[in-house]
Amino acid sequence: MKKEVYLFSIAKFYERAASEEGQREIRKNFARKLDRLRRYPQVRDKARLLYRAYQNAETLPTLRNEIGAALLYFISTLDAIPDFMPMAGISDDIAVLEWCYERYKQAMRKSLARGTANIILDTD
Repeated sequence: MKKEVYLFSIAKFYERAASEEGQREIRKNFARKLDRLRRYPQVRDKARLLYRAYQNAETLPTLRNEIGAALLYFISTLDAIPDFMPMAGISDDIAVLEWCYERYKQAMRKSLARGTANIILDTD
């Protein structure tokens, strides 16, 4: 059930992720928001990887939009659990990033199996 709640919440960000406005918003606010993950280095690394995959023109368009939606959700202060709530405010953002990272890994595995790996693979 929890997964469905996150998917429902992120749906409104999906369309915006494909727009110029959404792309500008991600570029402008990602680094600032990433600082909030300093206590969660593994999630921070995953968020950076997702950001690079989103910026990569070779990332599959549907995957790119999913990543963009997750990044917009992450940088938004008003989402399922508003960021001003101590500790809880970041938990939904982390859950969405983790969900998106798993989707990314699935797409990467499929792409590698087909021999068409054209998405970012490293976390450096």
